[in-house]
Amino acid sequence: MDQAAVLSYSLNQIREALVSWFPRIPVSLWEGKYREEIVIVLLDIKQGHGRNRNETLRIVKPGGKSPDSSVEVQVPVPRMVDLRVALVPAFKSAIRALDVSARIHRSVEDNPFFTLGDYNWYGNESGKAMMNLLDSDASYPLPGELEPFQPYRWDLCIQLGINSSQEERVVRVIQRQFSAVKK
Repeated sequence: MDQAAVLSYSLNQIREALVSWFPRIPVSLWEGKYREEIVIVLLDIKQGHGRNRNETLRIVKPGGKSPDSSVEVQVPVPRMVDLRVALVPAFKSAIRALDVSARIHRSVEDNPFFTLGDYNWYGNESGKAMMNLLDSDASYPLPGELEPFQPYRWDLCIQLGINSSQEERVVRVIQRQFSAVKK
Protein backbone atom coordinates (compact mmCIF):
# COMPACT_ATOMS: atom_id res chain seq x y z
CA MET A 1 0.00 0.00 0.00
CA ASP A 2 1.31 3.43 -0.93
CA GLN A 3 0.71 5.59 2.15
CA ALA A 4 0.89 8.72 -0.03
CA ALA A 5 -2.61 7.80 -1.26
CA VAL A 6 -3.86 9.35 2.01
CA LEU A 7 -4.92 12.47 0.06
CA SER A 8 -7.33 10.70 -2.27
CA TYR A 9 -8.45 8.48 0.62
CA SER A 10 -9.27 11.61 2.65
CA LEU A 11 -11.30 13.14 -0.19
CA ASN A 12 -13.26 9.90 -0.38
CA GLN A 13 -13.76 9.91 3.42
CA ILE A 14 -15.19 13.45 3.21
CA ARG A 15 -17.52 12.31 0.44
CA GLU A 16 -18.63 9.24 2.41
CA ALA A 17 -19.27 11.35 5.52
CA LEU A 18 -21.43 13.76 3.51
CA VAL A 19 -23.31 10.84 1.96
CA SER A 20 -24.02 9.39 5.42
CA TRP A 21 -25.11 12.78 6.81
CA PHE A 22 -27.28 13.62 3.77
CA PRO A 23 -28.53 10.30 2.35
CA ARG A 24 -31.12 11.90 0.04
CA ILE A 25 -28.73 14.48 -1.46
CA PRO A 26 -26.24 13.43 -4.17
CA VAL A 27 -22.58 14.18 -3.34
CA SER A 28 -19.76 14.22 -5.89
CA LEU A 29 -16.30 15.57 -6.57
CA TRP A 30 -16.31 18.57 -8.91
CA GLU A 31 -16.00 17.46 -12.53
CA GLY A 32 -17.33 20.52 -14.36
CA LYS A 33 -21.08 20.14 -13.88
CA TYR A 34 -23.60 20.10 -11.08
CA ARG A 35 -27.00 18.53 -10.55
CA GLU A 36 -28.65 19.74 -7.32
CA GLU A 37 -26.01 18.27 -5.04
CA ILE A 38 -23.21 18.94 -2.59
CA VAL A 39 -20.05 19.40 -4.62
CA ILE A 40 -16.53 18.88 -3.23
CA VAL A 41 -13.99 21.16 -4.94
CA LEU A 42 -10.28 20.56 -4.39
CA LEU A 43 -8.81 24.00 -3.68
CA ASP A 44 -5.22 23.44 -2.66
CA ILE A 45 -2.62 20.99 -1.46
CA LYS A 46 0.41 22.45 0.20
CA GLN A 47 3.20 21.42 2.47
CA GLY A 48 2.30 21.78 6.13
CA HIS A 49 4.61 22.92 8.88
CA GLY A 50 8.26 22.23 8.21
CA ARG A 51 10.37 19.49 9.61
CA ASN A 52 14.06 18.96 9.98
CA ARG A 53 15.14 16.45 7.33
CA ASN A 54 17.37 14.81 9.95
CA GLU A 55 14.51 14.27 12.41
CA THR A 56 13.56 10.63 12.85
CA LEU A 57 11.16 8.45 14.80
CA ARG A 58 11.69 4.97 16.14
CA ILE A 59 8.71 2.73 15.58
CA VAL A 60 7.93 -0.94 16.10
CA LYS A 61 6.52 -2.76 13.07
CA PRO A 62 5.27 -6.32 12.67
CA GLY A 63 7.89 -8.55 11.10
CA GLY A 64 10.85 -10.69 11.87
CA LYS A 65 11.40 -14.43 12.01
CA SER A 66 8.03 -15.49 13.44
CA PRO A 67 4.51 -14.22 12.66
CA ASP A 68 4.17 -12.78 16.18
CA SER A 69 7.50 -10.98 16.17
CA SER A 70 8.24 -7.33 15.50
CA VAL A 71 11.18 -5.19 14.48
CA GLU A 72 12.19 -1.72 15.52
CA VAL A 73 12.98 0.71 12.70
CA GLN A 74 14.05 4.31 12.47
CA VAL A 75 12.09 6.40 9.94
CA PRO A 76 12.07 10.06 8.89
CA VAL A 77 9.33 12.15 10.52
CA PRO A 78 6.27 12.12 8.19
CA ARG A 79 5.89 15.03 5.77
CA MET A 80 2.79 17.02 6.68
CA VAL A 81 0.50 18.37 3.98
CA ASP A 82 -2.62 20.53 4.17
CA LEU A 83 -5.53 19.45 1.98
CA ARG A 84 -8.05 22.25 1.41
CA VAL A 85 -11.45 21.60 -0.16
CA ALA A 86 -14.67 23.56 -0.57
CA LEU A 87 -18.04 22.01 0.22
CA VAL A 88 -20.55 23.69 -2.06
CA PRO A 89 -24.29 23.07 -1.84
CA ALA A 90 -25.24 23.60 -5.50
CA PHE A 91 -29.01 23.96 -5.56
CA LYS A 92 -31.31 26.06 -7.74
CA SER A 93 -33.24 27.27 -4.70
CA ALA A 94 -31.33 29.73 -2.52
CA ILE A 95 -33.35 28.63 0.52
CA ARG A 96 -32.44 24.97 -0.10
CA ALA A 97 -28.75 25.88 -0.59
CA LEU A 98 -28.75 27.93 2.63
CA ASP A 99 -30.44 25.11 4.55
CA VAL A 100 -27.93 22.52 3.31
CA SER A 101 -25.03 24.93 4.02
CA ALA A 102 -26.15 25.25 7.65
CA ARG A 103 -26.53 21.48 7.94
CA ILE A 104 -23.02 20.94 6.51
CA HIS A 105 -21.64 23.33 9.14
CA ARG A 106 -23.46 21.57 11.97
CA SER A 107 -22.50 18.08 10.75
CA VAL A 108 -18.80 18.86 10.38
CA GLU A 109 -18.70 20.67 13.75
CA ASP A 110 -20.43 17.71 15.44
CA ASN A 111 -18.30 15.05 13.64
CA PRO A 112 -14.91 16.61 12.87
CA PHE A 113 -12.84 13.40 12.80
CA PHE A 114 -12.56 10.49 10.41
CA THR A 115 -10.55 7.30 10.88
CA LEU A 116 -7.47 6.88 8.69
CA GLY A 117 -7.15 3.10 8.96
CA ASP A 118 -4.23 1.90 6.81
CA TYR A 119 -3.43 5.52 5.87
CA ASN A 120 -2.48 6.58 9.38
CA TRP A 121 0.98 8.16 9.52
CA TYR A 122 3.74 7.42 12.01
CA GLY A 123 3.31 9.36 15.25
CA ASN A 124 -0.45 9.98 14.84
CA GLU A 125 -1.58 8.10 17.93
CA SER A 126 -5.30 8.78 17.48
CA GLY A 127 -5.41 7.20 14.01
CA LYS A 128 -7.78 9.99 12.96
CA ALA A 129 -7.69 13.16 10.88
CA MET A 130 -9.63 16.30 11.75
CA MET A 131 -11.72 18.33 9.33
CA ASN A 132 -11.24 21.99 10.28
CA LEU A 133 -14.06 24.23 9.07
CA LEU A 134 -12.88 27.57 7.68
CA ASP A 135 -14.67 30.58 6.28
CA SER A 136 -14.59 30.61 2.51
CA ASP A 137 -11.51 32.34 1.14
CA ALA A 138 -11.74 34.60 -1.93
CA SER A 139 -8.15 33.70 -2.82
CA TYR A 140 -9.50 30.24 -3.67
CA PRO A 141 -12.23 31.04 -6.21
CA LEU A 142 -14.80 28.48 -7.22
CA PRO A 143 -14.96 27.34 -10.85
CA GLY A 144 -17.18 29.64 -12.95
CA GLU A 145 -20.24 27.39 -12.96
CA LEU A 146 -20.22 27.27 -9.15
CA GLU A 147 -19.68 31.01 -8.54
CA PRO A 148 -23.38 31.65 -7.84
CA PHE A 149 -23.08 29.30 -4.83
CA GLN A 150 -20.14 31.16 -3.23
CA PRO A 151 -22.28 32.48 -0.31
CA TYR A 152 -23.22 28.93 0.73
CA ARG A 153 -19.79 27.34 0.58
CA TRP A 154 -17.66 26.09 3.47
CA ASP A 155 -13.94 25.37 3.25
CA LEU A 156 -12.31 22.47 5.04
CA CYS A 157 -8.64 22.08 5.81
CA ILE A 158 -7.29 18.69 6.80
CA GLN A 159 -3.70 18.22 7.90
CA LEU A 160 -2.38 14.82 6.83
CA GLY A 161 0.96 13.05 7.15
CA ILE A 162 2.75 11.15 4.43
CA ASN A 163 5.22 8.52 5.62
CA SER A 164 8.59 8.21 3.96
CA SER A 165 9.39 4.91 2.31
CA GLN A 166 12.87 5.02 3.88
CA GLU A 167 13.52 3.05 7.01
CA GLU A 168 16.54 1.69 8.81
CA ARG A 169 16.38 -1.32 11.08
CA VAL A 170 17.50 -0.68 14.65
CA VAL A 171 19.79 -3.39 15.96
CA ARG A 172 19.91 -3.82 19.71
CA VAL A 173 22.67 -5.59 21.60
CA ILE A 174 21.00 -8.36 23.56
CA GLN A 175 23.96 -9.72 25.46
CA ARG A 176 27.58 -8.73 25.69
CA GLN A 177 30.42 -10.95 26.66
CA PHE A 178 33.40 -9.52 28.41
CA SER A 179 36.68 -11.29 28.70
CA ALA A 180 39.87 -10.29 30.39
CA VAL A 181 43.26 -10.75 28.90
CA LYS A 182 45.67 -12.51 31.29
CA LYS A 183 49.32 -11.60 31.30
